[in-house]
Amino acid sequence: MIEFGLRINGVSYVERLCAYAVTPDASNAIAVVRTAKAILLPGGGADPGEGLEEALRREIIEELGYESVIGDEFGAAVQYQYDSKHRAYYRKTGHFFRAALTKKLGAPVEKHHALMWLSPQDAAKNLSWEFHAWAIRQAFHIAE
Repeated sequence: MIEFGLRINGVSYVERLCAYAVTPDASNAIAVVRTAKAILLPGGGADPGEGLEEALRREIIEELGYESVIGDEFGAAVQYQYDSKHRAYYRKTGHFFRAALTKKLGAPVEKHHALMWLSPQDAAKNLSWEFHAWAIRQAFHIAE
């Protein structure tokens, strides 16, 4: 599996299983989540006992305020990162799914999360995590 980020020898990493959505609209723009610190694909970590698709549906509701239909998984990659808020190193294994936003339920549950639409090219350039940009390049066959 392809890996991104700096893996530091001797560091103990928290393993995190994650699911993320690539959700193009009719004009092929991609839904992304903008926070104060990052631009990310919708999605996140699976809770204990939660399947990847179930976790992804939950995360899309929390981050975007939409119901969704989850399609096929088209890739997986690892991102190493340090989370200063939790003071922990993470090894996130991200599974990437095609998905569609369906019904708007209301405002995002997670405050300070805003839905933005970017072209696949702009998403590949502006996503904050390398494995998210990689997933967009894979989904839309964009050269680096």
